[in-house]
Amino acid sequence: MQTVFEILERRLAAGEVVVIACKACRRQARWPRDKAITRLGGWATTQAVRRRLICAGCGGRDAQTAFKGATSAYFAA
Repeated sequence: MQTVFEILERRLAAGEVVVIACKACRRQARWPRDKAITRLGGWATTQAVRRRLICAGCGGRDAQTAFKGATSAYFAA
């Protein structure tokens, strides 16, 4: 049986964003699909993404990621 890894190209649909939150300082960033794939690579696994991220605020490496639709209630003001 073949193992299929969750990669950014398959995980993110058009219009979705990656929400990245630093667990240390709670700083958040929202990257649209195109920016995430350009910066991290379309073949990057979700686990590899978490390992590569460094917080621009505090330099922390412990990040939480979520994948959200652009029209999700998560972004409601």
